[in-house]
Amino acid sequence: MGAQRTLARYHPTLVLELHARSAARSTLVSLAPHGYRYVDLASRREFGDAGELSEWMPDACLQVIGRPD
Repeated sequence: MGAQRTLARYHPTLVLELHARSAARSTLVSLAPHGYRYVDLASRREFGDAGELSEWMPDACLQVIGRPD
């Protein structure tokens, strides 16, 4: 949560490792206002926003790239 100002100001590309659906959803909820698009590195599947990724996410560990929209 402390990175909210940095995300809003600089819009960095993010490299995320998300563990388990419930923990990942809280992370994605905090990122949602910043308008990131996501790519799952294993499947190369693209997601238009945090909500789309959250709904698809299996209960597993994922490595994801988040890019500012």
